[in-house]
Amino acid sequence: MDERPLDENCPCYTCKNYSRAYLHHLIKAGEPLAWTLLTRHNLRFYHRLMQRMREHVRKAVNEAKDKLVFRGGGATIELTKAGMVTIKAPKITVKNAKSLTQVMHKSN
Repeated sequence: MDERPLDENCPCYTCKNYSRAYLHHLIKAGEPLAWTLLTRHNLRFYHRLMQRMREHVRKAVNEAKDKLVFRGGGATIELTKAGMVTIKAPKITVKNAKSLTQVMHKSN
């Protein structure tokens, strides 16, 4: 029986309170609690991942002279120190958006 948490470095409720063995038992027994606990873990994992990505992007923008430019897949994304976002893609162009919400609304 594996009494370790799913991820020893994860601070989520599931990893702090339940072992791999218990989660395995819940899955094999068809208990809905298994999916609830695994979902909580996965949401926390992706939340932490996105948080680290945002920190890296902020750091890169701060270290850039004027703006940071990402290119790939036919698209270009420019981030300025003032927080403005410009996206150019084959079918979408959004200039000077202040948030992702504005980007989504302008591209529809």
